[in-house]
Amino acid sequence: AAATSAPHAQLRAAVEAACVVLDLRPDFEAAQSRLMRTGESLRRRLLSFDRTNVPKAAARRLQSFFDSRAPDAEQAVAAAVHAWVCALLRYDGAADDAKASAQESSCSTAMQAACECVCDLYGLEKVTDDLRGVLLMADRFPEIEESCSLEQPSAETAQEQQLEGLQQKVFRLKQFIQMLQKDMEASAGSAQPKREDMRAKAGKLNDRYVLSSALMSNAGDTVFEVALTALLLITAPDALEKEKDVRKAANKAISPMDRKQWDQFYQTIQGVEAAINEGRTKPEVWAKVKGLAEHLSQHYVGHRFRAGGGLCTSMCEWVMAASAYHELSSEMATKKKQLSTLQKELQGAQLQLDEAIDASAQSD
Repeated sequence: AAATSAPHAQLRAAVEAACVVLDLRPDFEAAQSRLMRTGESLRRRLLSFDRTNVPKAAARRLQSFFDSRAPDAEQAVAAAVHAWVCALLRYDGAADDAKASAQESSCSTAMQAACECVCDLYGLEKVTDDLRGVLLMADRFPEIEESCSLEQPSAETAQEQQLEGLQQKVFRLKQFIQMLQKDMEASAGSAQPKREDMRAKAGKLNDRYVLSSALMSNAGDTVFEVALTALLLITAPDALEKEKDVRKAANKAISPMDRKQWDQFYQTIQGVEAAINEGRTKPEVWAKVKGLAEHLSQHYVGHRFRAGGGLCTSMCEWVMAASAYHELSSEMATKKKQLSTLQKELQGAQLQLDEAIDASAQSD
């Protein structure tokens, strides 16, 4: 099994099923390098496995394997591994049932099944009476524990365990990186519509005469003033520090009837996307913008502005789109840092694994 390059289908299935139970990647070729480097490696690993550590999903993933026909007699290794996997699955299922009925005073069917499975694991064959099985196991355990305590891990075993641990670490890191990359792709897909919406709504804000009219006529309009506050926080946050009245602050910072100042303001609006993409934003400012955007999302639809209704509605929608785009972009930036950290960790783990494999090959 350790040397074959074309394993029998039953051998492949049995070894890959054992990998599922051992919480390893179910791949025969990978198992050859991890579990079957020597003739005794696989046997030692299976015998030393803690039967209480069967993964929760193992039974579901191996249901078809559990129900399949046992390997043919000439496939001795496959038959042995198949029996080991099935015995562990039976024990794990029965043990779960036994826990649920632990308060019962009599030995239940589930407990009997658990005892029978453990008997199978330790070679106590043809035990049908549950009490007799328990007694036989109790008699057998001291022998097993004594042999385990006397047997110290050899240098070869320690080397194999180190190699396996590094292989598992590399495998898990690759899994995490792949999941994070997929998550980043999903976030990028969600950000694209918000960016396009922000661009479209920005184009509808380029009307200084309508905005001037809206500033004069919408005094006391809460929705308008919330949108205007968010707009100033994004484009001219200092204006609100100097003037608390948002309409007065807007008149000074934007000054719609001053063409030069208006052009500078609108250029700032168009540059918000780049500022977000390049990380040139202040988190504390955008936290306030997010709260205002959430308020607008609940109140702007159907609201009647006294003047400049179309532009005011577009201003509300631009603020909401910009807030959503900023949040998604911030998440993307955080995930990029996480991805970079994981990739560096993977490089280090892969280097350690390569060195361990070289050392193992030299010792062979």
